Amino acid sequence: MKNIKLAIFDMDGLMLDTETLYIDACLAIANENNYNVSKELLFKTIGITAADEENILRNALGEDFPLDTYRENTIESMFNRIEQEGVAVKEGLLELLDFLEENNVLKVVATSRYRDKAKWLLEKAGIKDRFNDIICGDDVKNGKPAPDIFLKACELMGVNKSEAVVLEDSINGLKAAKAAEIKCILIPDIINPTPEEEKLAYIKLKNLKEVINLNIR
Repeated sequence: MKNIKLAIFDMDGLMLDTETLYIDACLAIANENNYNVSKELLFKTIGITAADEENILRNALGEDFPLDTYRENTIESMFNRIEQEGVAVKEGLLELLDFLEENNVLKVVATSRYRDKAKWLLEKAGIKDRFNDIICGDDVKNGKPAPDIFLKACELMGVNKSEAVVLEDSINGLKAAKAAEIKCILIPDIINPTPEEEKLAYIKLKNLKEVINLNIR
């Protein structure tokens, strides 16, 4: 990481173990109400903005589906669980943050989640104050896989994109980094990339701790 001045972190699934909680909540509410919502459909909504998620679900489930109520119930269920049990950070995150701080590398969160929930989750995980800035889905016009959020991170930090690196778990995030022409370290969570998608990454790793010893050129 010696050649890197800025590390841009996705949040859900990359730093916080929230993707599984989200899928579980969605399926549980669907089962309770006999809604025809599949895990495969939900996987398509990972790593995108709330607005884009709504479009995908509405197109798949139809105009008569009570989408607003369904989404409100799933979000409430997920966040109630986090309120009660907390939220786990992913393997190697704290060690990587320590390493970046020791080496004066700037750190920015770039998440598709809207700001109020993003800040709440980072606070629950105890890591909100460890970042120089937070950029959220409601801060940019186009969400991932558009490059806007990563380009905004470089702009805010005053760092050339050639001196930045993106850390992502989602395919949409990987595509956004590629569109932004920023190196992307891919650490998959619940969805593995296809061989073609994996080619878009600078490298694929198993966990965040492996980033520490990475020689990025």
